[in-house]
Amino acid sequence: MKMRWIFVVLLAASLWSQKSYAAPVQWAENGHWYELIGTGLSWSNARIYAQNSSYNDMPGYLATLASPEEDAWVRAAFGVGDYWIGGYQPDGSPEPTGGYCWVTGEAWTWNDRNGSDNSGGQSVLYYYHGGYWDDDHPDGMGRPFLIEYGTYIDDGIHGNAPVPVEPEAAIPEPMSLAALLLGLACYQIRKRLK
Repeated sequence: MKMRWIFVVLLAASLWSQKSYAAPVQWAENGHWYELIGTGLSWSNARIYAQNSSYNDMPGYLATLASPEEDAWVRAAFGVGDYWIGGYQPDGSPEPTGGYCWVTGEAWTWNDRNGSDNSGGQSVLYYYHGGYWDDDHPDGMGRPFLIEYGTYIDDGIHGNAPVPVEPEAAIPEPMSLAALLLGLACYQIRKRLK
């Protein structure tokens, strides 16, 4: 009976967890790298952390999911869960949905925001576990956050535009490896207790 309970707990943990990686993962479409940081910070502190980060000499910033394709790739690579992204609403923007922009100044060309949330006073975006974006207070709850590493140039028309980077291969370290090791450890402990 005890072994069945351990199995159920391990199965639930493996199904409930977000994907984790040992290093940033690259999206071949734009050549940028993405890293999910599991530390729970407010959006304001996550933005500062991201701005002080770099990878392969590319500056970091909270991820800007500027197209449906990029958003779909992030969902596939990191799963859906509560983590901050780089969308925000500047002071004075019309509530509840007006004036959103990206931390990089990149053009706001599409929106995957939950339209049913009209509570107002919330001005920063996170990836909601329902698979869409939602807004919250910038100095509110601590959440994991997604950093994007890449460079941008001002094209004079659309604000900052992505600079393509040559893709490289990244090796992910899935959470399932940790679950497997935990399962083996539990098996060894049970074996010794017999």
